[in-house]
Amino acid sequence: MSFPPELFANTHLEELDIELPRFPDEIEPLRRLPLRRLRIGFVDESRMIPHALFEDLVALPKLEELDLGFTRMPRGIKATLVAPLVRGLAAMDAAPDVRRLHARLLLGKVDDLVKSDVAHPDLLSALDCNVAPVRSTALTVLSRIVPKPEIPSGSEVALVGLLHLDRDVVAERLAAKGSKLVRKAGKSTTHLLVGEKPNGKWKEPLARGLVLVLEEHLPKEGFLGDDASERIAELLSSEDSGNVALAIEMMKSGGVPSGVFEELFLAYQRTALDDKVRTAAKKLFFAHAPLELRTAVEKNLRGTSIFFSGGTKTKARIKTLVKESKGTLDGTKLAILVGCLKYVFDEVKDPKVHLACLEKRRNGAELSLIKKELSRLPNALAQVEGVTKLDLSANHFATIPDVVFELGDLGSLDVSSNPFEELPRALAKLQKLERLSSSGTRLRAFPSVVFSLPLLRRLDLSTERYGLRCPFSEIPAAIESLVNLEELSLEAHTFTTLPRELLALPKLRRLNLASAEIKELPEWVAELPAIAELDVRWVDTDNAALDRVEQELASRGVLVLR
Repeated sequence: MSFPPELFANTHLEELDIELPRFPDEIEPLRRLPLRRLRIGFVDESRMIPHALFEDLVALPKLEELDLGFTRMPRGIKATLVAPLVRGLAAMDAAPDVRRLHARLLLGKVDDLVKSDVAHPDLLSALDCNVAPVRSTALTVLSRIVPKPEIPSGSEVALVGLLHLDRDVVAERLAAKGSKLVRKAGKSTTHLLVGEKPNGKWKEPLARGLVLVLEEHLPKEGFLGDDASERIAELLSSEDSGNVALAIEMMKSGGVPSGVFEELFLAYQRTALDDKVRTAAKKLFFAHAPLELRTAVEKNLRGTSIFFSGGTKTKARIKTLVKESKGTLDGTKLAILVGCLKYVFDEVKDPKVHLACLEKRRNGAELSLIKKELSRLPNALAQVEGVTKLDLSANHFATIPDVVFELGDLGSLDVSSNPFEELPRALAKLQKLERLSSSGTRLRAFPSVVFSLPLLRRLDLSTERYGLRCPFSEIPAAIESLVNLEELSLEAHTFTTLPRELLALPKLRRLNLASAEIKELPEWVAELPAIAELDVRWVDTDNAALDRVEQELASRGVLVLR
C-alpha cells in the first residue's frame, strides 16, 4: 500500500487529511512535503498501527499536529498522548532523529534503546518532554546505561529536576553516608543528581565534569529493618486508605523493607484507595523497586490496572511480569494478593501454596471461588476441613472436578454458569447435600443423579443464559423420591408436560416454571400440598387453565407470578 501519487504534485502542501484502506508500506513521499498538520485514518481499524509507521509519522520534520483518528495504538499507549507529543516536539524545533527517539520512548522500547548507540545528552533532553511516559522511559533507559557512580563520604550532590522520593528523604539518605545535598551546583559540588523536568540545567554542570547521578543510584537503605516487612505489608494490603498512608509515611523516612514490593505495587494499582495515597505509593514504588521490575510494570501495565482483567488475562500478565522482571517479582505472592487463583492453581506446583490460598478464600464454613475463570481445582481442596458450602459458579469447568466429591460434609454446592452438559454420577457421594444449583449450564437431560441425594431441599436447574435453552424433554417420575425438596427451579426448559409425581413432594413450597414450554398447566398443580409460590411468567400456556389454577391457589393464599 502506498500514497496516491497525485498528492505530491503540490510541493508546498502543509495540511493533509487522508483516509487509507490499510497501513502504507512506507511514508518516504511524505517527508518531501512541508507538512505541518496531518490527519490520517485507516479503514481497517481492527489492526494496531505498526511501531515503525508510528515512529516515521512522528519524525516528519515540520509536523506540528498529528491526528490518527480511531487508529488502534500500540499496547499501553494512550491516543491522547500523540497530539501533545508532536506539539511539544514542534515547539522545540526538534530534528527528525530527536522526534524518532521520543516516539520510541513513548512506545516504551527500553531494551532496543539500551542496545542502541543513543547518546546520553539526547536522553537527558527527553527528561524535559511534555509527555510523562516519555520522561519516565528516558529515565529507565538512562538507569540501564549509566554506570552506578561512587558517592564517597564528603561528596556534595546538587539536584536538578523532580524525583519520586521527597527531597528531605534524599538529603537524609545522603547524610547517612557522609554526603551533602545542595540546591545549586557550586565550585565544591562533585555530583549532579538529575530527575524529570530538569529544564536543561544539567548541561553546564556535566560539561564541567560533575558526575551524573540518577535516582536509581541513590542509597536505598533506611532505618526500617527487614523485621518491619510483615507490619508494612499488612498496612499496604489494607482496603483503608489511612492504613496505606501510614505505611507510606513509615517508608518515606525509614526506607522500603525487602519483600513488600508486591504489596506496594498493588497499593498504587488499587482504584478504591484515595488518589493521593495511590500517587504516593506509585512514587515510592518507582523510587525503590528494582529497575527490571519497574521496567516490566511500565511496559505491560501503562494506562491500565492489573485489577481490571479476568483470571485468564491476569494470569498471562503476571507470567509476563515475572519473566520480564528477571526474578525480582514473586509471581505466586502477587497472584495470591490480587486473587488470581487461575495463576496459583495452573502455574504453582506446591500443594501447600494451594491449601494456603484456599484457606484464605474461605469464610467460616463457606468457600467461594466464583468468577475466577478456573478450569481445574487442586487436590488440596480435599484438605480444607469443615467446608459445608462451596460456590464454583461462573467458571470454565467442563465437569465438576473429582476433588469436590471428597468434601463429605458439603451441604450446598453451586456450579452455575459452567459449560458442562451433565452432572457426574460421583455427585451421589455428597449424601449431606441439601442445596444444588446448576443453572446456566448446558445440561442435555434431567440429571438422574440428583435422585440419589435424599436430603436435597433446593434444586435449581434453570437454564436460559444468553438465549440458550437445554432440551429437557421430560421430568422423570423418579422426582417423587426427593421427599425433602422445598424449592425446584426449572426455568426456560423445553419440556411440555409436568409429571403428576410432583404431588408426592410433601414439602415443595416454591416451583419455578418461568419461560417453560408447557402447553397446558395441569389443574392438579393447585393440589400440591405445601406450595406457597408458583412462577409461571412467560409461559405460553392455555390461559383458561392457568386462570383456574391461579384462582384455586389464591384461595389458599399461594403467590402466583405470571
